[in-house]
Amino acid sequence: MLILGHRGASKAHPENTLQAFAAAYEGGAQGLEFDVRADVNGVPVLSHDRSLLRRAHKRRNVDELTVAELKSFNVGNGYTMPTLAEALEFCGGRGFLDIEVKLPGIEHAVLKELEGYRGSWAISSFEWDSLAAFRALDRSVDLWLLANKFNDDLFETARRISASTIAMKHTQLNEASVARARQQGLGVMGWTVNDAGEAQRLADLGVDALCTDVPELLYMLGGAKA
Repeated sequence: MLILGHRGASKAHPENTLQAFAAAYEGGAQGLEFDVRADVNGVPVLSHDRSLLRRAHKRRNVDELTVAELKSFNVGNGYTMPTLAEALEFCGGRGFLDIEVKLPGIEHAVLKELEGYRGSWAISSFEWDSLAAFRALDRSVDLWLLANKFNDDLFETARRISASTIAMKHTQLNEASVARARQQGLGVMGWTVNDAGEAQRLADLGVDALCTDVPELLYMLGGAKA
C-alpha cells in the first residue's frame, strides 16, 4: 500500500511547504499529496485554501495576488508558499505525487509545469469538470476522482473520463465499496488516515494507497508498509 504524505508531514509542519515534504520523505512516505491553485497571473502555487486567512492571517485570496506577493507572507514557522515548479524541483522524481487541483481553469498551466518531470504522478480533484478538462488536453494523464461517498455518478464519471482511481474518504471504504470499485477496474485511495489501526484496516481491504498527516506513524506499522 502506497503511503502519501498529506500536504507533506502536515501534522508537525506547515502544510504544503517544502519543509513538510522533506519531513514526509524522512518519515518514510513513498510520495506526497499536495494542493494546487494559481496566482493572479495563472502561475500554479501550492495552497489548499483560496483565502490566506487560516495560514497567513491575511484577508486576501491566493488568486488575487502575484507569486512575489504570496511569497512575502509567512504561512507557518517562517516558511513561504512554494510554486508548483519549486515543488517539482524539490521532489526531483522521488516517489509518487498526488497533485490535487483546487481551481478549475488552470489545467494547461499545471500540465505545462509537469512536462519533462521525471517521476510518477496523478491529477486528483473534487472538481470533476476540471478532471474532464485535463482528459481533453492529455489522453494519457492519470486521473483520480476525489469523492466523499460512493454513488452511480462517481462510477459513470470515472468511466467517461477514463479515471484510474477513486480517492475516497476513508470512512466510506469497506469490503463492499472496495469490491464495487474493483469490479469497475478502478484503484482505491483512502484519505486522510492518521490512525494506525485504521491504516491496518485499509491494508487488509487491499486499498492501493492512503494519505496521512503522519507518515512516520504509518511507516512503523508493518501491515501498512508497501
